[in-house]
Amino acid sequence: MKTLKDAGGELRGKEVIARVSQTVQLDPWDREAYEKSGYIRWISILHFFSIDCIKAGFLVKQKGVWFLTKEGEAALALGERGLLDEATKAYRDWKKKVGESVGDEKSMEEPVIEAGARAREITLEEVDQLALDGLRKYIEAKTPYEFQDLVAALLRGMGYSGDGSRDRGSCVDVGGNCET
Repeated sequence: MKTLKDAGGELRGKEVIARVSQTVQLDPWDREAYEKSGYIRWISILHFFSIDCIKAGFLVKQKGVWFLTKEGEAALALGERGLLDEATKAYRDWKKKVGESVGDEKSMEEPVIEAGARAREITLEEVDQLALDGLRKYIEAKTPYEFQDLVAALLRGMGYSGDGSRDRGSCVDVGGNCET
């Protein structure tokens, strides 16, 4: 949360991870991969507890970008433990509200990535991020003309024609090459 505040309140998820890894002292245990999943422990824990922060209204994640909310900025004044306790309480309240069992209190010394809502949310977030990264790389590799053709194909697929309307024709006039 402090990393987001220092960055003006928003960063891409990958950048949050990169900056945290540079500013937080991580020991070998933190950098180990979980045996079952293969994910790096500290990154998994960060994603795991970010869901609590989302449920508390401290954080919003949208299309791979993490946003610190005003509530999140105010929660920084609670200190690390206070913020974590508030976020965890909000997650537990949300879980009760949706009718899932809450389970035992989590231990900061040995957090466990649980199967269920959090694990599904983490996995969906990772898949979403991979998809966005793949699209970004694909688009960035295009020449200007290839990009133009890609946009034209997208617009045709959406039903737009060369005259700016939808469903009136099959041609999109990109670069003056429309044959109607």
